[in-house]
Amino acid sequence: MILAGAAPGQDAPPVGSGPSAASNEGERYDAVGYAGAAEIATGAAHATLPVGSFVEVTSLDTGRTVLLMVKDATPARAGQPIALSVDALTQLGVEAGAPVRVRGARPSPPDVAALRNGQPATARLDAPPVLLVGLRKELPALGAANNPRPAPAVAKPPAPKPLASKPKPEPKALPERVPTAPPKPKPVAQRPPVAAAKPKPAPVSGWGVQVAALSSEANARALAAQLGGRVSAAGMLYRVQLGPFADRTAAEAARAAAARRGQAGAALVRIP
Repeated sequence: MILAGAAPGQDAPPVGSGPSAASNEGERYDAVGYAGAAEIATGAAHATLPVGSFVEVTSLDTGRTVLLMVKDATPARAGQPIALSVDALTQLGVEAGAPVRVRGARPSPPDVAALRNGQPATARLDAPPVLLVGLRKELPALGAANNPRPAPAVAKPPAPKPLASKPKPEPKALPERVPTAPPKPKPVAQRPPVAAAKPKPAPVSGWGVQVAALSSEANARALAAQLGGRVSAAGMLYRVQLGPFADRTAAEAARAAAARRGQAGAALVRIP
C-alpha cells in the first residue's frame, strides 16, 4: 500500500515521520508490505522503481533501516513492494516474507559510491517502536494472493488396507520321537580382551561470529563457503558462523572483516 500523500487524521503515518536518509526530500515513493527474495548478491529488485535508483528499507519486526540500490527488476506481486538479496535480509536481521517499509531515497555521494561497489552504506538509525506500530496497521492482509510465505503442504496418511482372513492350517500328526544320545558340550571360546574406550574429542567451544541465520540451507552454505565459515542447523534456520577463535580479540577481528565484506549484521556469539 502506498502511503505518500495520506490526509491528516488517517492511520497512515506521514512520509517524513520515520528514519530518513540525509537527502531524501522530494521522494514520493512510500509503501509497506512483505519482502520477497531476490536472486542477486546485494541490493534489491523492484517492479516499478528504475534500476540504479535508491531506497530505504525498514524492517517492521526489528526496526533496522538500511539504504539499498535497486539492481534488478522483479514482477509485481500483491502485498510485496520489494525483493531483497540475502545480504540485505541479513542486514535487516529478517528472512524473506518479513514486513517492511520501502521509501525512495537520494543518498549522499559517498553512499552512492559504496552501494555501486557492492558495499554497505552508512548505518541508519533504528525506527522507533511507536512508528513501527503505526506502520503495521497499514500492512495488507495475509491472504492467498499476497502472502509471500506459502504454508507447507501437509501430506495425508495412506488409508489402511483391509486385512485378508487367512485359512486355518489343518493340524499335522506329530512324528514318533526316537531317543537320541545327549549332545556333547561345546568348548567355550575365550573372548578377546575388551579394548579401552577412546576418549571423546572435546566439543568445539569459544568465541565465534554469527554472520546470518537463513531459512535456505543452500543459501547458507553458499555464504559460508564465500566467507570460510560453517553452517549449523537451528530448528528451521541455518546459522552461518565463523570460528571458534582462541579469544574475543580474534573473534572481533573476524567480525570486522565480515562487516567489511558486506555482512553488517555480523555479531559475536559464544559457541558452546
